[in-house]
Amino acid sequence: MATIHETPAAAEAIRPVVFPFVRAGFRHALLARVGSVCLVERTATHPASRGSVHWEVVVLRVRAARVLPNGTLAVAAEQYPPTARWGVAGWTYTSHAAASVVFAALATPRGDPARALARARRVAARGGCLHKNRPSGGESGVPDDAASTVLVAVEALAE
Repeated sequence: MATIHETPAAAEAIRPVVFPFVRAGFRHALLARVGSVCLVERTATHPASRGSVHWEVVVLRVRAARVLPNGTLAVAAEQYPPTARWGVAGWTYTSHAAASVVFAALATPRGDPARALARARRVAARGGCLHKNRPSGGESGVPDDAASTVLVAVEALAE
């Protein structure tokens, strides 16, 4: 197995995700970012889609530097969560308001999971419900699925 020799400066260099980018027929535009948490507007680029828009809240992950089979070094880089992590590190919303609620709760500083969870509970309470199985649509107009997602996401990310 090859060894990765890095200088201290290279070890800290992580290639960021660069917005906007187009992938799988959608233009991804960054609306807000705090740490690794991003609020992204996704617009369909196919002419038949008439530019339909939805929003994603994602928690970027860092792929470690590695040596590829051909011997070249792939530097550490941020990555969008893979499909298998959707619902744990990535969420899709048809409402900008719902996506903004989840983003605001997850954008709490990462160093304090208890504070993030407390904030998520406050945001969810303003949404009118803490559980997905209750009737949707709290008094604030924030869909309950967004409020529930906040709790699930923060608990998962705090582990």
